[in-house]
Formats: sequence, structure tokens, C-alpha cells
Amino acid sequence: MSMAQQEFAARFARKLDSFGDGLSGDLGSVRAFGDKVAEDVLRFLVECACRSQSSDAIEQGRRGLQSLPRVWLFERLVEVSRSALDLDDEYELRRLLEVCVLLDDADTTRRFVEAGRHSRNPDCSETAEEFAQRLPSQPPRLRRIPWPAFVVSSQGSPSHAAP
Repeated sequence: MSMAQQEFAARFARKLDSFGDGLSGDLGSVRAFGDKVAEDVLRFLVECACRSQSSDAIEQGRRGLQSLPRVWLFERLVEVSRSALDLDDEYELRRLLEVCVLLDDADTTRRFVEAGRHSRNPDCSETAEEFAQRLPSQPPRLRRIPWPAFVVSSQGSPSHAAP
């Protein structure tokens, strides 16, 4: 990591810690700081990942989003993104769709693809079609996993059991 990247990462961590002491070290605990702070952090990360022109900010925002509790994140990502971003701006829509793909969330990706398809900006419609091509044609079916789903290895860490 270059000196500039290290400096940016330190500034980014200080910004996260301004939302809640120690938050930069454990974004998974964001909900412990209350709903308002948690949503402010989510908004900050979405804006970094999707509005910024800086590759460092985009990368840090994406890493931060990946560190948030998944269920909580997906319950709020659509609403926060709609209010934090201009979904008629092709750059912001593209970055958001990249985030959805990175998070491996086809349902949220589909929702933003539809938003892009209905955009008054033809570039957004084109971007939406590009990402629609990447989606599976059918939502994945839930696969039954035999009990026990996880086993503890001899080192004490969980691992997938063989089906």
C-alpha cells in the first residue's frame, strides 16, 4: 500500500470513528450505535462506493459495505441508496450496480436494474441492460442442506459439512 493510500485509509478510519468510537475496527457492530448512526454510516459508505471519483474512496466504501451485517444491510440498502444517490446519473447507478454484484445480492441488483430501465437518462437504461445480462434468468431456488449444515473442524473453526 502506498503512502497516499495509507493516509487515505487513516482519514477514512477517523471518519468512521467520528460516527462511533472504535467503529472503524468493527463495522459489524454498527447497529449498537443506534439506528440514526447506523444509517448515517450506511449512507457514508454508499456515497463513498458510488459517488466518489477516488478509487481509494470507492474501494474503502465497498469494503465497508461488505463488513456490515448482511441482513441489516439488505433491509436498508435500497432506501438509503435511493436517497443518497442520483439514480438518473449513469456513473452513480453503475457504481451501485457494481456494489450489488460485489455483495452477491441478485434481488437488490434486479431492483436497481429496473430503476435504471425506467430512468429518463438513456445511458442509465443502457447500463441497466448491461447488468441485466449478468443476472440469472430465474431467481435461485433454495437448496435444502442436510443437517448438520456446519461442522466444527479439529482446529475449532466451522466448515461446511459434505452434503
